[in-house]
Amino acid sequence: MVLLPKIDVPKEAKDFRPITLVHSFAKLVSKLLATRLSAFLPRLGDPLSPMLFIIAMDILDRLFKKAAAENILGPCGIIEHSCRIYADEVILFGTPSAQEGLAIAFGLCTNLQKCSITLIFGEAEQLAALQSELPCQLMSFPIKCLGVPLSTKSLPKSAIRPVIEKVAAKLTPWHGSLMNKSGRLVVVKSVASAVPIYRLMANNLPPWTIEKIDALRRNFLWTGSDRSARGKAMVAWPLVSRPTSVGGLGVLDLRLAGTALQARWL
Repeated sequence: MVLLPKIDVPKEAKDFRPITLVHSFAKLVSKLLATRLSAFLPRLGDPLSPMLFIIAMDILDRLFKKAAAENILGPCGIIEHSCRIYADEVILFGTPSAQEGLAIAFGLCTNLQKCSITLIFGEAEQLAALQSELPCQLMSFPIKCLGVPLSTKSLPKSAIRPVIEKVAAKLTPWHGSLMNKSGRLVVVKSVASAVPIYRLMANNLPPWTIEKIDALRRNFLWTGSDRSARGKAMVAWPLVSRPTSVGGLGVLDLRLAGTALQARWL
């Protein structure tokens, strides 16, 4: 910890600015490695984690291909592919050999009590055959994966309402009453607008949900509470949602953000 003086002759604790240098060396090494790797892995930003993830996944892919070529990873019943990768999770399917049985003996096996099977499409016979290979519980949609509810049909309101509640929890009235409009604008842009981003990457939020979240953000911005902003709003909400470069306040438009985030999967 280093104290940097704010004035020429500091006399009190408030005259100093504390600066911590605990993580400086790690950040320096991360920056150096990211700079070196950027010539081979052109990525945006400084974090090293995405680059290391790409390198690790590339090596893992090569190992899987080699294992399949040497018949180490063979077919498993009706399951066609021996490897499934989703986000940062990898699932391997295969018929165990005598050597692989040692891993099971030491406890390195799938915990079926924490697993479930959900059929997207298919017949009941296929589900029975699949369950014979993976004897775990059966679940129907909607289900949760990585904290996101998934369904082949429209999600019920009970599965979407927690998003609204999380946004409301970030915009507490007692907090807003202690800030001016500039401070509340920062909270709306940086905190409340960031809550639904994770959900928007996977699911479209229905119009009623976006209207509820917009009402929470609008009321907090203009009144500092959860009371209606009718008659107190200085500009219309569509203007607030415009970028600052075209005269808006830069508050995230959730409809456009959802379209942009899901377009990355195309």
